[in-house]
Amino acid sequence: MSAPALPLHNPPHAPLEGQIAGHAGQIVALPNGLIAKAGPQKETDFYEALYASNRPDIVQFRAVLPRFAGAGHITHPVSGEETPAIHIENIVEPFVNASAADIKVGTRLYGDEANDEKRARMEEQARITTSLETGLRICGMKVYDPVHGTYLVHDKAFGRALTPATIHTGVRALFSVPSSGKLISASALRAVHAKLVTISVALQQACVRLYGGSVLIVYQDEDSVNKTAMADVRLIDFAHSHVAAESEGPDEGVLFGVRNLIRMIEDLIAEAEREQ
Repeated sequence: MSAPALPLHNPPHAPLEGQIAGHAGQIVALPNGLIAKAGPQKETDFYEALYASNRPDIVQFRAVLPRFAGAGHITHPVSGEETPAIHIENIVEPFVNASAADIKVGTRLYGDEANDEKRARMEEQARITTSLETGLRICGMKVYDPVHGTYLVHDKAFGRALTPATIHTGVRALFSVPSSGKLISASALRAVHAKLVTISVALQQACVRLYGGSVLIVYQDEDSVNKTAMADVRLIDFAHSHVAAESEGPDEGVLFGVRNLIRMIEDLIAEAEREQ
């Protein structure tokens, strides 16, 4: 499937995943609740393999990814250069004043196609950041401040500065009001937690490898604009991913990271319930 190229522009309301992770210009809004995300052919191949499969584990796994609507391209408005892109669901579109984060999951950051030099470099990167010990690394976040109507933005340098002993403070920052440091509501945290548990269950069953993949977390809290808290969490970024044989089992490195994130949020829920 394909769609006509659209000029680069920013959608309204909420940040998009590429902008959160510091890759501005690689994502554009499309009609009908879709985005075009620039990426390598391998990411397109992965999505197409998932949607061509009737394996029960893969069918279940597709539900925790943005819906795939085919492949197309992005045309740069100045150079006219065309970049291959996937067309996927824009999961931030339903939100108003949303906070969002891109958190890399897994202990292995390179794909099977990586040469020895890249493997060594990625292994060192995992070792000196939080990836190897926790299966998590914060790539970027935008946190809405309802007091001032502004966003607090953290880029990848924020996540790289965290250690396995302090990464929980980075996760807490995602779920805190920037101007006060107070946690968001327990109901918003529970909404995020429920989505992550669904992802964990799907990952336990899915025989896939998601090297270098991320979870995209989007939520809005209760405030004068939003009467109820809501959240969405999906797995994203599949440039180094592939469908594995059923005999190979789940991606334990990614599961390790997701389970650690679930535990951190459970601690925050308990704290929020005490405060509220």
